[in-house]
Amino acid sequence: MRVYRVSAASNDYDSLVELDEQSRLSGLQPGSPLPPGWQPGRLAWYRGRRKVAADFWSYDHGAAYAVSPRVSNALDNASWCQLVPISTIPQNPRGEPMTPLEMTLLHLVQVVDAVDRTATGFLPLGSDLLDWDTPGAVVFKPEFVPLEGLFLQPDGDWREVLCGEGRGESFRMVAERSGWTGLTFKLCYDASVGRTVK
Repeated sequence: MRVYRVSAASNDYDSLVELDEQSRLSGLQPGSPLPPGWQPGRLAWYRGRRKVAADFWSYDHGAAYAVSPRVSNALDNASWCQLVPISTIPQNPRGEPMTPLEMTLLHLVQVVDAVDRTATGFLPLGSDLLDWDTPGAVVFKPEFVPLEGLFLQPDGDWREVLCGEGRGESFRMVAERSGWTGLTFKLCYDASVGRTVK
C-alpha cells in the first residue's frame, strides 16, 4: 500500500482563487457537501506559465479543483467527491473582468484520519500539525487508507489531499492512463518500508 500527496500544479497551469471571504465560509468547506444551488463568489483567474488549459485547476489554494468536462464525465458517479457546475465571470489579478468561465467544481467530501498517531511525528507548533518534510515522520494505518479516489487527511487547521494505492487501479493510475493534466502526485508513504519516503 502506498500513499501519495496530491496537489494542483498551479504555477504551470491556470488556477482560481475565491476573493470573498464570506462566500468561502458559507459554502466551500472541504469535507462537507456544498449546499444546493451553491455558486462561487468573486473569483480571480491566475494564468499558469504553460498557457494551456489543464484538466485540473487549483481552486482556492487547493480547497477544491475546477475540472474539465472529460474529468467530470469520468467521475460523475464517484462517492468521494461532489461535482458542481459553476458559471462565473472571473477577474484577473488587476481586478479586470475576464472571459466567462463554465466549469465543474470537484469538491472533496471524503475525509479519513488514516495516520497512526502513536508512530507519527508532529511539528513543534502543535500536536495536530503533521511533519511531512521529515522522512519517516508520518506513518499510516493501511486498513484506514481509502483505495478509491482522493481523500482528505486532517492536518492541523487544514486538510492534506491524498491518494491511496493498493490492490486494483488507484486514482493516480486512472489519471495517468486517462492523460489528465494539472495534478502532481508525490509518494509520501510506502507500507513495504513502513514509513514516509522522500
